[in-house]
Amino acid sequence: MIPSLRRSFNEKFTVAKYEAMQDWIARQHGHRAVFRIAETPVFIPDDLLEKVKKACDDVIDVILQPDFKTRTQGALVMDKNVPNEPAHSTFLQMDFGICEDGNGGFTPQLIELQGFPSLYCYQDLASRAYKKFFPVPDDYTHLFNGLTSESYIELLREVIVGDTPPAQVILLELEPHKQTTQIDFWATRDLLGIPVLCITDLKVSGRSVYYEKMARRSLCARSTTGSFSMSSGPAPT
Repeated sequence: MIPSLRRSFNEKFTVAKYEAMQDWIARQHGHRAVFRIAETPVFIPDDLLEKVKKACDDVIDVILQPDFKTRTQGALVMDKNVPNEPAHSTFLQMDFGICEDGNGGFTPQLIELQGFPSLYCYQDLASRAYKKFFPVPDDYTHLFNGLTSESYIELLREVIVGDTPPAQVILLELEPHKQTTQIDFWATRDLLGIPVLCITDLKVSGRSVYYEKMARRSLCARSTTGSFSMSSGPAPT
């Protein structure tokens, strides 16, 4: 969407480089993505970026209204309610489509909003791969607020793991080895040091939820699915 960058990228693109990039991504965490990795990043100009940020702020303003949970109580059937949930989701991810605005410009349109981390580690991996194999200027970044890849991963570690022993923080999924997006699971496992578990790996004893690891039990304290948390005492916030 920035013509000069698009021309430069297209002129220097080769299938060989693209295949080398895919191979490099696969080697980082021992898994080749089964979904198609885009041949190119999207170069977003500052004016469109500001529109996206504004759209995010507008959605967040609605969610942070004091009566939001009361107003949306009927959105879930009763058996889907999660006990001890906090007032707000730790994560909030918005997916936008970029549409023509009818005046020769572009505007973001919200596709969906998710309250759990999705592809957070993979997206950083893919962005680093584009820069490694293609001519992306150093002053263009996929991150905000001055974050680097290193500080971004540390922020994820602070939010997801915090002061909890990593063995007690799990990435929980139903049959993770069968999920299309599993490359993000293994990246999260390697970068944050937390295990990836299927829900069938969990065992319950009284109020404790645990999984077997190297012939000993590891107590589950947190789940990074965002669906629920588990501990032998009060649920963590």
